[in-house]
Amino acid sequence: MIKLDNLVVKMQTQNDCWKDGRMLPSVEGILVHATATPGVNARTFSERWNRPGIEKAVHAFIDDMEIIQNYPWCKRTWHSGYNPNTGKRANDTHIGFEICEPPGHTYNGGQMVNYNPVKYASYFNMAYNNAINFCAYICQMFNLDPLKPGVIIDHSEGYKLGIASNHSDVMHWFPYHGKNMDIFRKDVADLLEKDKRETNDNTPDNYAKEAIDWAVANNVLKGDLNGNYMLHSNITRQDAIVFMKRVYDLIK
Repeated sequence: MIKLDNLVVKMQTQNDCWKDGRMLPSVEGILVHATATPGVNARTFSERWNRPGIEKAVHAFIDDMEIIQNYPWCKRTWHSGYNPNTGKRANDTHIGFEICEPPGHTYNGGQMVNYNPVKYASYFNMAYNNAINFCAYICQMFNLDPLKPGVIIDHSEGYKLGIASNHSDVMHWFPYHGKNMDIFRKDVADLLEKDKRETNDNTPDNYAKEAIDWAVANNVLKGDLNGNYMLHSNITRQDAIVFMKRVYDLIK
């Protein structure tokens, strides 16, 4: 299972979004934002937004060190804005989080000015990896496919899909470091696949290895849809009958 060892829970109980009590009917995806506020970290943002009158809210802030959770994952938050062409909001379907930006640059018309990608390569890589881990964690929790269209999107893609306001994040920033949302989604999918392989119970004890290898080679032991043989789990009567039928079909 994906674990977030640097997850810190700081619920924004003073934000008006917390008080409205609305929940997501279902979690259909994740919307990725960037703060466009140079040099303000996740913990500071979390504290600044924990008061009335903010009129915006995200489930989490992420920087190079921490993932700060501000709302229960099933809470409806105020992060996507309103799409003027469709009247829809990803607030109704998607978990939203912000990636905090390093210091040293300004903005002009939604674009970074004097951003130094070499100087802040380490910061970006650490924050990016935290965002990958977070998205994999959420996808695993809600059984989401990160490669399915519309599941993991940034704010700019949300606008094109008609479920968010017209913002450029995160594609105003990612290309400085050779990243885009297709790469991001693949990185999430790769992490989930790696975790699946590592958590499968497919390593037999020494005494059983020869028999297990035979059973796998002859399709007697097939595992579940994730390829997990569950070698150390208890067997049911149904399992026993299935194994017997496979051996019978093999030798008849």
